[in-house]
Amino acid sequence: SDHRSNCWRRDQFSRSFRVPPEVTMTHKGGTTVAIPRLLGAVTTSGFTAVLENSTGTRVTGSFTWIAQGY
Repeated sequence: SDHRSNCWRRDQFSRSFRVPPEVTMTHKGGTTVAIPRLLGAVTTSGFTAVLENSTGTRVTGSFTWIAQGY
């Protein structure tokens, strides 16, 4: 899924998982270096994520994610 973040975002999965899946996130680029970070645990229904710069300050930007599991 493609996502533009305003400091944090709760994403819901479009399919059901029996156990919490593995979520991988990738920053899409831009003028600010940003690192996608999960907040809390991934559940079977979704996750919450933020983008942070190298000092830990939350920033806006875009990232993609994929959830793999069963």
